Amino acid sequence: MVNFGVIEKNGKFVVTKNNEPILLPKSDGAKIVTEFDNKVDAEKYLSILKHLTSRKTKV
Repeated sequence: MVNFGVIEKNGKFVVTKNNEPILLPKSDGAKIVTEFDNKVDAEKYLSILKHLTSRKTKV
Protein backbone atom coordinates (compact mmCIF):
# COMPACT_ATOMS: atom_id res chain seq x y z
CA MET A 1 0.00 0.00 0.00
CA VAL A 2 1.23 3.47 -0.89
CA ASN A 3 1.44 5.97 1.96
CA PHE A 4 1.56 9.66 1.01
CA GLY A 5 2.32 12.43 3.48
CA VAL A 6 3.82 15.86 4.17
CA ILE A 7 6.87 16.37 6.37
CA GLU A 8 8.76 19.50 7.39
CA LYS A 9 12.42 19.47 6.40
CA ASN A 10 14.82 22.43 6.60
CA GLY A 11 11.96 24.93 6.84
CA LYS A 12 10.17 23.55 3.76
CA PHE A 13 7.23 21.17 3.50
CA VAL A 14 8.07 18.08 1.45
CA VAL A 15 5.52 15.73 -0.09
CA THR A 16 6.48 12.09 0.49
CA LYS A 17 5.55 8.64 -0.76
CA ASN A 18 6.25 5.85 1.73
CA ASN A 19 8.29 8.36 3.80
CA GLU A 20 10.61 9.19 0.86
CA PRO A 21 10.51 12.59 -0.90
CA ILE A 22 8.73 12.51 -4.25
CA LEU A 23 11.13 13.47 -7.03
CA LEU A 24 9.78 15.05 -10.21
CA PRO A 25 11.76 14.75 -13.47
CA LYS A 26 12.93 17.90 -15.25
CA SER A 27 13.42 18.25 -19.00
CA ASP A 28 17.22 18.24 -18.59
CA GLY A 29 17.14 14.83 -16.90
CA ALA A 30 17.62 16.16 -13.37
CA LYS A 31 15.05 15.63 -10.64
CA ILE A 32 13.56 18.08 -8.13
CA VAL A 33 12.00 17.44 -4.75
CA THR A 34 8.32 18.34 -4.34
CA GLU A 35 8.71 20.97 -1.63
CA PHE A 36 6.61 23.97 -0.69
CA ASP A 37 7.09 27.08 1.45
CA ASN A 38 3.90 26.47 3.42
CA LYS A 39 1.97 23.45 4.62
CA VAL A 40 -1.32 24.52 3.01
CA ASP A 41 0.13 24.36 -0.52
CA ALA A 42 1.83 21.04 0.22
CA GLU A 43 -1.45 19.57 1.47
CA LYS A 44 -3.31 20.85 -1.62
CA TYR A 45 -0.74 19.15 -3.86
CA LEU A 46 -1.03 16.01 -1.75
CA SER A 47 -4.83 15.90 -2.08
CA ILE A 48 -4.57 16.24 -5.88
CA LEU A 49 -1.97 13.48 -5.97
CA LYS A 50 -4.13 11.18 -3.85
CA HIS A 51 -7.13 11.85 -6.10
CA LEU A 52 -5.17 11.09 -9.28
CA THR A 53 -3.69 7.88 -7.90
CA SER A 54 -7.06 6.63 -6.68
CA ARG A 55 -8.81 7.00 -10.05
CA LYS A 56 -9.71 3.82 -11.87
CA THR A 57 -8.93 3.55 -15.57
CA LYS A 58 -11.85 2.47 -17.75
CA VAL A 59 -11.02 -0.19 -20.33
